[in-house]
Amino acid sequence: MDRKANRFRPTELEWQAALLALGLAVALGLIDGLRQAAAQGYAGHLYWRALAAAMHRAAPWAMAGLMLAAAQVWLLRVLLVHPRRIGLVLVTGWVAGALLLSGLPPALQTLTARLPREKLPVFAADPASMAAFLQKIVGALLMPDRLWIAFADQPALWLLPLGLPLVLGLLAGIAPLLVLRRWSAVETAAKPRWWFWGLWVAAVLALLNAPRWLTETTRPGGDNRPDVIFISIDTLRRDAVGAYGNPAGFTPNLDRLAARGVRLVDLRAPSSWTLTSHGAMLTGRYPWSLGLRTVADALPPSARTLAEELAARGYDTYGVVTHLFVDAPYGFGQGFDRIDHPSSERAGDTVALAERWLAKRRANVPAFLFLHFYDPHWPYRPPADVPDRLLAGTTEADRREVDRHHDAFELIDALRGGPPSLTATAQALYHAEIWAVDRELGRLFDRLDRAGRPAIVVVTADHGEMFGEHDMYGHGMTLFEDEIRVPGLLAGPGIPAGRAIEGPCNTVDLFPTLLGWLDLPMPPGLDGRNLAAEMRLDQPLPWRWVGGENASLTKVPVRYATDNRWKWFSGMSQEIKKKPVEYPAAWYRLADEPGETINHFGEPDVPRLDELLPRLFAAQGRGDAVTISPEQRDKLRQLGYLP
Repeated sequence: MDRKANRFRPTELEWQAALLALGLAVALGLIDGLRQAAAQGYAGHLYWRALAAAMHRAAPWAMAGLMLAAAQVWLLRVLLVHPRRIGLVLVTGWVAGALLLSGLPPALQTLTARLPREKLPVFAADPASMAAFLQKIVGALLMPDRLWIAFADQPALWLLPLGLPLVLGLLAGIAPLLVLRRWSAVETAAKPRWWFWGLWVAAVLALLNAPRWLTETTRPGGDNRPDVIFISIDTLRRDAVGAYGNPAGFTPNLDRLAARGVRLVDLRAPSSWTLTSHGAMLTGRYPWSLGLRTVADALPPSARTLAEELAARGYDTYGVVTHLFVDAPYGFGQGFDRIDHPSSERAGDTVALAERWLAKRRANVPAFLFLHFYDPHWPYRPPADVPDRLLAGTTEADRREVDRHHDAFELIDALRGGPPSLTATAQALYHAEIWAVDRELGRLFDRLDRAGRPAIVVVTADHGEMFGEHDMYGHGMTLFEDEIRVPGLLAGPGIPAGRAIEGPCNTVDLFPTLLGWLDLPMPPGLDGRNLAAEMRLDQPLPWRWVGGENASLTKVPVRYATDNRWKWFSGMSQEIKKKPVEYPAAWYRLADEPGETINHFGEPDVPRLDELLPRLFAAQGRGDAVTISPEQRDKLRQLGYLP
């Protein structure tokens, strides 16, 4: 019996291997943090925050590795005759697996460097973009918090790590095994060097905690600054909000927020699809200056995000996003202590994660919370408990017809060729989704009110949605007003209540306007303008041109520019899904024809393009390359982002 019990008792060599794996995991985390901090150009407080975040990721990895290795050793000791060798082989396999993941992107780039461009995947601009994709997508998906969610949902996944470490360990673990066994054999003749491993553990713990301590000691003052809650509701048309004139009552909580603060009457987005528009609103720079044009482009490390700016001022930062385009693989994790993706795209799950974080946040540190809601985006599937009045006038047959299409372009064809009742049903389902988001926002606003901490709340959208205007449906192709006019609500301490500010503005203005309300300096290179002065004085915004661009589905970028009086639209001619989409270049007189019905192109009194375009579109940047996997490509095609 004693001999059988000893079979399951860890040996000295196994303890040493486990402690070695712990130190290696932490060291790899430190190296990753140093690499990220250097890539972002961080200094001071942000530098130590990046290292602390890397250590935060390394610690769960180390603990998970130890637990999985222990489970594997226990299982294999039951089955195999030589447990010590197998245990060390497994540990070596874990290290080899980590090295394989880190070395795979450059290896793939080397292998594909000589391939002709036409043989690369359709979304890979070049081999470097493929390597960048693996580094960003694979690295982000293997974050510990994502793994814990996956393991909790699917316990069988805990068995998967048995295979790779065993195979890799058998291949790569021969030399380390011999070295450690010989060292162990020598040491067993003398007194074991437990003092060495004690120092090892102490050094590992110090390495884990030092960046966090340095983060706190270098954190700038500003505990009296208000929190910032930045909310983006994907695909929310301006005219769906009650505060912008919709009488149907879809958005009572947004209307309540508008009554407490400022409403930007003429806010427009710089694009009509998610990635480029969010990149602009969170950096204060137009998408083309960031190099964001297609689904293969990611936010470059050189871009200074709102999260980075507030983190540098001592804010704790947290984000909840519901789409890949606003997630860490596309560079939107910059500046966030943590960014989560809920288990569903429902607003209730997004708010639940936000409430959980707010309950655990440090009370004496200002917080920046970014929430992205995806509900109004197609597919239109509101929750079952929406009020009957929202779907009044629709039939079950029409609702099934709208829901049965699994591709956005198929739905567009069905709406364009179907009866008017089908479009009305799609719009009713869309409004029901907006009502569901507003309900959850009411829950969040009530919690913020109960907490009693001052907070600036911003609500906006990345673009709108078309329901037959100009014979167009959905978004992402044209730049008509129904696609680019979005709500802009700001409320909080010092912001006047009940004001409506008119004048040309763009979502790139939200970044500098928030910094203006917080009395923080403006970083260089912003395209946006600080609107805080006009809000305080209740004055119209000064005359200026704002613009936007789509380049994801067209060979030639589609652009617009407007000063609220005139609007220039570049027009488009593109075949999408083997169907032509053509709109002529146009000048619209918005002051007289807000519906963009009469084309004044070629008339003598229109503004001069040779003076307008260089001012708006001259700065052409270069984004960070991202390549999309086949599964993600199919998903984006279904959503209508790709032809």
